[in-house]
Amino acid sequence: MYRWDMMMIRTFDIFCGRVDKDAVWVETVEGFGNAYELMTKIAEGIPGCYFIVSQKTHTIRGSIDTSTKQPLSRCP
Repeated sequence: MYRWDMMMIRTFDIFCGRVDKDAVWVETVEGFGNAYELMTKIAEGIPGCYFIVSQKTHTIRGSIDTSTKQPLSRCP
């Protein structure tokens, strides 16, 4: 049996900030690998907490925290 949804590329939202408080949407990306790559690239330039949410399941699929002891930068 062939399922149409297996063929579709998944989309993911990247957010900056804490999951439980004041998260800011940054970008929507097709494919988890692309989303993770972009999230890490952004986090290298602007340290802070970032996470990826699946648009299909509305679950957090990945996260990164590049913040240090210094105050966090503003989200992009």
